[in-house]
Amino acid sequence: MTIYELRDLIDQTGDIDNIPLRCATYSRVSTEKETQAASLHNMTDDFRDYVERHPNWTFVKAFIDDGKSGLTTKKREDFLKLLAAGAAGSYDLLITGEISRFGRNTMEGLQNIKYLKDRGIPVIFLYDDLNTYDADCDIQIQQKLVDAENESRKISKRVKRGHAKSIQKGHVLGNRIWGYKKENCKLVIDPETAPMVRRIFELYATNQHSMKEIEEILYQEGYRNSRGNRLSHTTMANIITNPKYKGYFVGGKVKVIDIFNKRQKFLPEKDWVMYKDEEGETVPAIVSEELWEAANEVFQRRSIDVKHRRNCSTHKNTYTGKLFCAVDGAPYYCKDVHYKGTDTSKWVCSHKIKNGADSCPSVAIYEDELNPVVLDAFREFSQSGEEILSAYLEQYRQAMQDAAGAEKDRERLQKALSAIAEKQDQILDLKVAGELTLDEFKRMMDKTRAEKAELEQELANLSNWEDLSDQMAQQCEKLKKALSFKLNELGDGLVNRDFVDNFIQRIDVTPGSDGTLQLDIQILTSQVIHRELQKIEGRTGQTFKKMIESYEKNL
Repeated sequence: MTIYELRDLIDQTGDIDNIPLRCATYSRVSTEKETQAASLHNMTDDFRDYVERHPNWTFVKAFIDDGKSGLTTKKREDFLKLLAAGAAGSYDLLITGEISRFGRNTMEGLQNIKYLKDRGIPVIFLYDDLNTYDADCDIQIQQKLVDAENESRKISKRVKRGHAKSIQKGHVLGNRIWGYKKENCKLVIDPETAPMVRRIFELYATNQHSMKEIEEILYQEGYRNSRGNRLSHTTMANIITNPKYKGYFVGGKVKVIDIFNKRQKFLPEKDWVMYKDEEGETVPAIVSEELWEAANEVFQRRSIDVKHRRNCSTHKNTYTGKLFCAVDGAPYYCKDVHYKGTDTSKWVCSHKIKNGADSCPSVAIYEDELNPVVLDAFREFSQSGEEILSAYLEQYRQAMQDAAGAEKDRERLQKALSAIAEKQDQILDLKVAGELTLDEFKRMMDKTRAEKAELEQELANLSNWEDLSDQMAQQCEKLKKALSFKLNELGDGLVNRDFVDNFIQRIDVTPGSDGTLQLDIQILTSQVIHRELQKIEGRTGQTFKKMIESYEKNL
C-alpha cells in the first residue's frame, strides 16, 4: 500500500486509528550519559504505550540508537536497520519523538522520509504532533528539519566556544603528536618518538639534505611511521613547522567549516593562540629555539624557491582573469608574439583557441594597444575619485553608527532565543520524566514555538550591519589604493598587474560589424566605462590601432 492509498483509506475510515497497522518505534540520544540513558528508556516506553492505546495497532519492534549523533545516518546502526526493515515490509507505521530525534540533517531527513513514504510507511512525530500521512504537515516537517539542523550548528558553536576557553586556559587539544604523549590536557615527552623528532630537525637545519634524503636516512636508522613505513614528506614538514617542539603552546590552528563531514580549514598563523611555555609544564621543548629557527629558516627559503619556480611564466599576464569575450563569455588567453624585434603580448578569446577560427567572430587584442585605453579610463575615474571616496567614507561612518544599535538588538534577541531553547529542553525533560501529559506537553511547546517564531522573524528583519560595515571598509581601502597610482608613473607599457587588480573588475570585449571593437571596462566601483577601438591592417592577422581620440569623454 502506497502513502497515497493510505491517505484514501484514512479518508474512508475517518481516522488512521481504525486501520490495522504493524508499528515500529525509533528512539535516539546523542550521548551515553546516565541521564540520557534514562531519557531513552522513557521515550521508548512512551512510544510503546502510544501504540498499545490503539486497539487496531500491533507493536513490532523498537529501534534504538544510544549515543549516536543525528547529523548523519552513517553511524546509526539501528536507524539503517529500520530503513532496511521498512523496505522488507516488516512494519507499516513508524513512531518517533521529535523530528530532531529522527535526524539533524535537512537533506538526509527529507530523503529518509521520502524513502519510507515510497514504501507506504508513514512516520508519526509524537512530540511535535506531526505526521507524514497528512499532506498539510509536509511544510511544517521541512521547517522542523531546518530548525533541527540550525540547532546542531548552534551546538557546534557552543562546543567551539568551549574549545576556545580550553585553549585560553592552556589546555592542549587534539590527539596523537609525534614526540609527545598527552596526559591531563598536557604534553609529556615520549622517550620512544622524541629522538626521531630531534633527528629530523638536526638533519634539516644543516640545509645539506632534501626531504627525500632525510626520509631514507631515518628509515635506515630504524624510524618508522605508525604503519611501519617511511615517514612522509608532509609529516616531516608538519613537524618542522610546529612551534610546540620548541616549547610553545599553540592552539586554534584549525576551524571546522562543515559540521556534517567535519571538513576543516587551516587558519593563518596570525590567528593562532601561541605563547612560550616558560615553565615547560604544559608543552616541554624537544629541541632548542635556535635549532627550531634554523630549520624553519631553511624551510621558508626552500618554500619561496618552489613558489617562484611554480609561478614562473614566459608571458605577461597583466589582464589574466579580467578580459572576456562578450560573444561567448570565454576569457581571453595571453600569447607572446615577436613583432618588429620586440616581445609583445597578444590576447585571444579562449573559445576561439579551443574550437577554431570560425567558432567566434572575436579578434586578437595587443596589450600595448589596450594599455592606453585602460589608462584613459583611469584618468576619467580619477577626476571624480576623491568625491566617490568621500561618499563611501560617509556611508561607512553611517553604517558603523547603525551597526552599534543593531548589535544591541541582535544580542537581546539571541539571549531571548537561548532562553526559549532552554525552556523547551526543560519541557521535554519533564515529558520524558513522565511529569507532563501529552496534551500538557503539546500546549506548552506550541506556546514556546510561537514565541520563538516571533523572535526569529524580528531577528531576520535586522540588517546585517556588521557585514555591511566590513564591506564598506574594504571598498574604501580599494578606492584609496587605486587613487594612490600616479599616471605619470604608468606609461603605456607599464600598466602592471597590481594596478589592474586594484582598478578593474573585468573588461568585456564586443566586436562590431563596422570594424570597431567595443570595450566595457567595469572598474572597482562597479561603474562601467565604455571605450572604442577601431580595426586597422598592418600586422599579422587582424589588429587594432590605438584608442580613437573622438570617444565621448562624459560616458
